[in-house]
Amino acid sequence: MNKWLLVGSTLALTISLLFAAYFRLDEGQPTWVYQLQDASIEKIPLLPVKYAVIDATKDGSERYSKKDIATLREKGIRPISYLSIGEASSYLPYWKPEWGSQQKGVLTITDSAPKWVGNVANPDWPESVKVRYWDSEWQQYMFEELKKIQNAGFKGVYLDIIDAYLYWGDSNTYKENGEQSFPSDPASKQDAAERMISFVRTLSAVAKERDPDFFIIPQNGEELLQFDNGSYLKSVDGIGVEDIWFNGSKKNNSDEIEERLKWLSQFSKANKPVFSVDYVKGRYTINRYYRLCRNEKFYCLAADPDRSLSSIKSFD
Repeated sequence: MNKWLLVGSTLALTISLLFAAYFRLDEGQPTWVYQLQDASIEKIPLLPVKYAVIDATKDGSERYSKKDIATLREKGIRPISYLSIGEASSYLPYWKPEWGSQQKGVLTITDSAPKWVGNVANPDWPESVKVRYWDSEWQQYMFEELKKIQNAGFKGVYLDIIDAYLYWGDSNTYKENGEQSFPSDPASKQDAAERMISFVRTLSAVAKERDPDFFIIPQNGEELLQFDNGSYLKSVDGIGVEDIWFNGSKKNNSDEIEERLKWLSQFSKANKPVFSVDYVKGRYTINRYYRLCRNEKFYCLAADPDRSLSSIKSFD
């Protein structure tokens, strides 16, 4: 064989092997569970994970029993309950019918609703609406939900819609969307951020008074650290983050990725776990996501792009 042909063949084979190794299929395995619909107490304990975030209820109404949650704990999995503190949803037990109902699939708020209930449904999740999370009545609902979560045996809570502070921190934005404005609303983004920080800190203090080992994990809003003196980071036990690297098969802006990783590094340096979920499609993109995520030493999960969080088939 011609020497140069042999060298070329060897080089091509080497490149092929390196490519196969870089994108090998066994890279694509999740390291935590995040399932909010149809979670199976029987299947989750069979998975190689230490953390499982599930909803507090099986279908929005029936709560998991102490026995259900104990099953996860007995298998060495920390069960963590999802809890949205920045939005209210009409299908959850605390919702009162007189506050509003879904019409043509969209939640319509009535005049009987408390002032802390926003009046513009979330366009992505039309059964939900932003709340004035600093309101004492809403916070009381959340304290009661937290108590039920702890009584069921969960060992943590996963706080969603932390970034509601961005919604209420810019009155021009939410008023343009048709939202009503009140004099007691935040005067600025910093004001809205400080109110969210205060709420999370209070939730943490209430939870840890009952169970010092209870985890408080906010989702997103990592940039809240810039509005705080360190008390926020001390009050939480980790952070969940969505969409760091990809949205579907599209890579996010590099500057935005670096900015988010800068804030998240403060959690890592404080030995607080980072739970990452990107909603991605395509084997190539999924494997790229896992490689990038694991390089940061995060817990990683590539979830379905529909964002339903309704399955754990990614473990197959």
